[in-house]
Amino acid sequence: MKPCIRANAFVAAAVAFALVGSARADVIPLVAGPAAGPTVLVVTDTFAGDLSADVALRQVAAWPLARGRVVTAGKDELPAAVAAAKPAAVVVLRTARYTKESATVEARGVDAGPLVDTLNGLTEGKGEKLSADPAGGHLPAVDAVAGAPAVRVSLIVKDGGTNPAARARMFRHAVYAVLAGQKMADGVDPWLLARRQPGLVNVAVYVGVGSESTPGVKAYPKALTMDPGVRYTFVGAAEIRRPGGLSPFDAIVFPGGMSNAQGKVLGTDGAKAVQDFVRAGGGYVSSCAGSYLASTHYDWSLGIINSDVLDAAHWLRGSGDVDIELTDAGRAILGDFKGLVKCHYANGPLLAAGKAAGLGAFTPLAYYRSDMAKSAKGGVMPNTPAIIAGDCGSGRVLCFSPHPEYTAGLEGFVARAVRWTARKPAAETATAEDATAEPKPATEPKAVEAVKAAGE
Repeated sequence: MKPCIRANAFVAAAVAFALVGSARADVIPLVAGPAAGPTVLVVTDTFAGDLSADVALRQVAAWPLARGRVVTAGKDELPAAVAAAKPAAVVVLRTARYTKESATVEARGVDAGPLVDTLNGLTEGKGEKLSADPAGGHLPAVDAVAGAPAVRVSLIVKDGGTNPAARARMFRHAVYAVLAGQKMADGVDPWLLARRQPGLVNVAVYVGVGSESTPGVKAYPKALTMDPGVRYTFVGAAEIRRPGGLSPFDAIVFPGGMSNAQGKVLGTDGAKAVQDFVRAGGGYVSSCAGSYLASTHYDWSLGIINSDVLDAAHWLRGSGDVDIELTDAGRAILGDFKGLVKCHYANGPLLAAGKAAGLGAFTPLAYYRSDMAKSAKGGVMPNTPAIIAGDCGSGRVLCFSPHPEYTAGLEGFVARAVRWTARKPAAETATAEDATAEPKPATEPKAVEAVKAAGE
């Protein structure tokens, strides 16, 4: 199937602009089919800092519409957008942070019951269920188009609410339902999240169960958008488990959070999907919990880098800034940072060489040079690897134990790590030798050997 016709440069710039919270024009073209047809207006009304609706729009922009076009605007521009676009239907994607409010679907000219059932089937974990709001008091008045169908999906961001990946998923499917009602979505797969474009690196950022509350939900997108050649979107376990769900991506990122929860929700099928993706040549980048997940240590670990976890019984070591020092291999990949560098730490794994068959030794890219022992015995952390990299099949894995993604001055580590694992160096910052060079594994420090000999 041929890609749909769209103003690629304008759409990419507009959606990227929206994702960092900037003001938008009255009507932004998002995606158009090859044939004339209806216009559907999608309005975003999200609380500050929530990216789920804008991420959903980025995903919709990848769809090959059969006909018509989708345009978007912010809530404050709704009247002007309606007047300009004369839409056949309107979709409002809303998030709020009110613990007393419930998740709802309001609809006019659309059967809310089936839509509610569909969206409720897309939640994960403890996601709050939607209910239909028969009042319809919040639906936009579309005076320019009498009787135009309208749908408002309102999701609540709170403890126990829907996670960011599920919010984007539900918003995406709400838009799909309206497009299908307008006969615009023939041949569209609502699970399509991205399209490959020359010169761009597509990155899937996991923000599902186990990572829904981590600062990485905001920090990783911000860090990745520092590189204009990197495009990210959100995924959860449902996207990962879906056959071919990771095929549009060059790399996947697993942030911090709770690694056992990440592993549990992925399950056998999700774990295999990530393993197969990496072994086939995909990249894997992680921080903290995502690095526990990548290791060979636990029964729920992915086993994609040959790393054990030291002193795992005392994983709750504390949080704060620690000193790290990059190795020569680390500087070649992450940047020429010499000497001690402060990096934020929050209970990340203390890593040591694993013994898994079929995986080569990892390469230390940085070592811890100070300790964190607020809630654990001291003396174990210093001189253990803080950042490691290794091969898995045809793919590459790079694991941060600490959190450069939200350490001022180190955010650039993220895009560099992604590019290295994806084997797509930035022309202005890397050479062909950088992309192909394989750093030699370093000998473990004696401190690590001593701890392993003593046992955990």
